[in-house]
Amino acid sequence: MFQDVKAVGEALEKIKEIKGSYKAAKVAILYDWENNWALNDAQGFSNASKRYPQTLQEHYRYFWNHDIAVEVVTSEADLSKYDLVIAPMMYLIREDVMARFASFVSQGGILVSTYITGYVNENDLTYLGGWPQQLQEIFGISVKETDTLYPNDRNQLRYGAQTFEVKDYCTILELGTAESIVYYEEDFYAKTPAVTKNNYGQGQAYFIGARTGLDFLEVIYDQIAKETTLANSWVIKGDKEVSVQSRDFDEESYYFVMNFSESNKMIEVASESLDLITNTSKDCQLELKPYEVLLLKLKQN
Repeated sequence: MFQDVKAVGEALEKIKEIKGSYKAAKVAILYDWENNWALNDAQGFSNASKRYPQTLQEHYRYFWNHDIAVEVVTSEADLSKYDLVIAPMMYLIREDVMARFASFVSQGGILVSTYITGYVNENDLTYLGGWPQQLQEIFGISVKETDTLYPNDRNQLRYGAQTFEVKDYCTILELGTAESIVYYEEDFYAKTPAVTKNNYGQGQAYFIGARTGLDFLEVIYDQIAKETTLANSWVIKGDKEVSVQSRDFDEESYYFVMNFSESNKMIEVASESLDLITNTSKDCQLELKPYEVLLLKLKQN
């Protein structure tokens, strides 16, 4: 135990130059405590299937698997520095938050939200007159109803030639200015919109009306990443069990490369680097032993 602690101390001394660096994230996931409290108390949905924190983790997982930096922010955060903001299940949403969503999207940002959004204000009082007008304008839709499915109920979504399973929640959507990019396949929902995309100002707003698995979220976020500059350009060929996280100064970048598996892993990166722990050069093919961590220094061009 003493030797392990001693080794950690020696490593921290070798990497002290990283102190003061920042995380250059283009993606934000919004976690709202007041929304979590209100949603936990809401009686109109199954207590077993609400799973607000777990839903945020599912949306986050795509970016973790693809080594894309993400910041978890509150509803008071400045959104202007991000390219993509993900705000699932915003059951409680204040009018000022809706206004900042509108400003973010109109100025070129991409917003993603989901079922169980836009029900109550900061006092946990229902918005009168249906889905809030501000949200209707941002997403180009009107939410008519959200159904809570029985535990064994399932539906299907069709996206291109692929189908994906739906569970827990299905939202009935009415299109305004938005286009439907995914449709329901079964029951009375069949051929009605399930996922929509709306051009609003210079940006886009996506609404995911049904709860899916990670397989569908991978497809949607992969499409968004390819249409933007979200992808990690340093990782040429990654591995879902190897996480690559970065910290930056204006002139230098550092990469933490972490193998979370019990087997050797190989990834390919775009440029050579310096290992701060061993003070040795690393080429573009990085091999990691089980649970090995590399801290690599890369100079900006």
